[in-house]
Amino acid sequence: MINAIIGAEGDMGKNLLCPLLSQMGKVIKIEKNSSKQKRQKAWSADVIWLSVPRETIPAILKDVKLGSSQLVVDICSVKKNISGQILKTGATHLSLHPLQGPLVPLGSQKWVVINPIFQGASGRILAFLKNRGVALIKAKSEQEHDFMMSAVLCMPEFMTVVMDLLLKYLAAKKSQRISLKKLLKWSTPAFNALSCFYIHSINSSAPWLRAELAAEFANWGFQKIGNKKLEKMLANQHAAIINELSRMERVNVGKFVNRWYSEGSG
Repeated sequence: MINAIIGAEGDMGKNLLCPLLSQMGKVIKIEKNSSKQKRQKAWSADVIWLSVPRETIPAILKDVKLGSSQLVVDICSVKKNISGQILKTGATHLSLHPLQGPLVPLGSQKWVVINPIFQGASGRILAFLKNRGVALIKAKSEQEHDFMMSAVLCMPEFMTVVMDLLLKYLAAKKSQRISLKKLLKWSTPAFNALSCFYIHSINSSAPWLRAELAAEFANWGFQKIGNKKLEKMLANQHAAIINELSRMERVNVGKFVNRWYSEGSG
């Protein structure tokens, strides 16, 4: 079985899909600078993986015609009726979502699968994942998946905004800004867990995803804050984290979080 990965240079493609799928056979890696000839080979593969941001998929699939024996797999964190666009190509569709991202060991991974088909190429892939210790969570529909992801993505992101507001309140009371470095230096075990969540949420979310989440905040009833203001707050958070904490400090926080998954939290 030949697998093609569209977006092989991204974090998910490079660190998760390429090493994983190479165990199943030949892998065609498609990157931004891949030749037209190589892209054509990818569209003739048995399985085509879309490891790209959700909003880029309509343009990628435009005018693409595939066979019913071919399988297209998306791993998007937000689906937004992506199945309708993929089925227009004529291919079969398998919708997956690796919840913990690319850096957690497979034996500790949880992947969502929507309306799984346990036959053909789809069945082989699902069996392959289960044999490597991946826990599969079944979702009835894209709508159920997106609702649950709104909860588990939006709540942590919005709580980072709440923490920012509290820090601003404390700074106003003290008449001086309280730096994140100072807070970490004085940290108690409980605050350490809180600060790790805060840093990891900001540091690990892609800018395009945080922008989408700002729109979700409005849907949840936070219209008074306004999308533009929320987007600016989220962007400022990321800039502050990058400027105030070294790369090693940010990497260490990620290691703490990933270790929690790896030690059997799921």
